[in-house]
Amino acid sequence: MGQFKGLWAEEIPSILWGYHCMPQSSTKETPYRLTYETDAMIPVELGEALWRRVSFNKQSNNNNLRADLDMVQEIREGARVRAEAAKLRAARRYNTRVRRRAF
Repeated sequence: MGQFKGLWAEEIPSILWGYHCMPQSSTKETPYRLTYETDAMIPVELGEALWRRVSFNKQSNNNNLRADLDMVQEIREGARVRAEAAKLRAARRYNTRVRRRAF
């Protein structure tokens, strides 16, 4: 067990990168995409021969990036609406257990 002590600190950057590249439950979008307006690949995907890398076409990729830039505001607005709906659902669920009292 002693040889593994302190190794967790080396894993933090890859864990955080994975978090930023995974769609979140509240917005259904990745934080990376909402911030930088494009998707990113996690380090595990870089080492594998995945469909995304095998079927890469630079020209169509550039066209898709331009189209994504046109839709960024719509994507962010949709994510904001979904996040607000998740907050309202959580508040409604919490408030069902609250008993109102008048003093």
